Amino acid sequence: MQALYAVRFEVQSTRDPAQTYGRLRDHLVRWLGFSGGAQAPTKADLEQDGRAVLPEKPPGHGVRTLVWTVAGDGRTQALRVTVHQPLPDGEAHFVTRVTVSASDGGSGGLRVVMGREIPNGWIAPVQDPTLRRPHLVRAALADGELDMRVLGQRATGRYEKIRDGDHAAILTESLATSTRLPILLVHPRDDAGWATAARASEQLAGLAQVVTLNYLTAQAMQRVHTHVAVPNGGARLVWPNLSLGHPAYSRAEVCEQSFVDTTLMPSLAQLSVIARSGDTAWETARQASQRSAARRAADQLARAQASGNKTAELDVLRNRVQQLDEDARFWENTAQGYMDERDKAQTEATAAGNLRQERDTWKELYLELSAGGGTEAVTDPWSRIPTLSGDAVPTFDELTRVSEERIVFTPNAVRS
Repeated sequence: MQALYAVRFEVQSTRDPAQTYGRLRDHLVRWLGFSGGAQAPTKADLEQDGRAVLPEKPPGHGVRTLVWTVAGDGRTQALRVTVHQPLPDGEAHFVTRVTVSASDGGSGGLRVVMGREIPNGWIAPVQDPTLRRPHLVRAALADGELDMRVLGQRATGRYEKIRDGDHAAILTESLATSTRLPILLVHPRDDAGWATAARASEQLAGLAQVVTLNYLTAQAMQRVHTHVAVPNGGARLVWPNLSLGHPAYSRAEVCEQSFVDTTLMPSLAQLSVIARSGDTAWETARQASQRSAARRAADQLARAQASGNKTAELDVLRNRVQQLDEDARFWENTAQGYMDERDKAQTEATAAGNLRQERDTWKELYLELSAGGGTEAVTDPWSRIPTLSGDAVPTFDELTRVSEERIVFTPNAVRS
């Protein structure tokens, strides 16, 4: 599978840590059954390995093939579910892989990976599927009894409003922290801007945090971190490393209905695959299962040898060899996946280096031209507002223009 999107949450029940795994599994069952709209495996079915064929979702996209595997030793447990669904107009399948896990301490995890594959091995063009956050993630985030975190940061699927100087100061400190998610700063000026902030916070949960600014807090941010200033009515995506370039988006871009799906999601999803590549919870549970199986086989072999039952002894040895063969194939596939991801990361790193060189070249040209006076310095439009004096009309007119007629003065105000 070519992974295109990956999120991983640390999860714990706020009521009873021992219920974390069961509660996540309940959400998984409802998601597979389309909230009761389709037949799906039950909780009892998911207690052991299995497979099923589910109805189309949405209609016209082909039936969903579902395979699930359980691992663990009682103290550590994990359930991995893989859903295959044909993509329209091609041989490729859209694949969603979910891992629900928990340890004996009550801490759990939810990992979701989406990608595509060509199961028959044919070489043919494959469409780029539209990536949207699975409803499973939305349901888990909306569960008031689950504490969902990414890198220790609370994940809610909602944006944070930064309205005053105190909150702006906290945000500026957070921006300087490298152990955080990317932060999307949005300066909404109309309903379309607010709609984008809401959709971004929902769809990018686990990939980025979303924060909205007003004029005052945007200016406060700019005074501390000038290179991450947010365009008026626009947005800027701030990476955890402040020394990097941080993409800015104009008001027109932010107000596009498809902005989140076509601009933000593809870039963040691609990076998430590199950052969240390993399914450590599943691998830990597999190792626990293997150790448990080894202990059981050793006990069975000892009993067979003690009783002198050669037939039972041969059965134990044969079953153990089969189990080790399966384990060997699993770890070989895991190792191959890591090697493929390493090669891809090296290729992308080379491309990124080339882009940085090209950026530096263009930046030098820009600075040379700027030094020669070829460009006009960008000024804050609010700084051009005339000081209020005996004649208030120029001040009022400029305030009306800069605020895009959101501030309007009546004739009585002018006369007074």
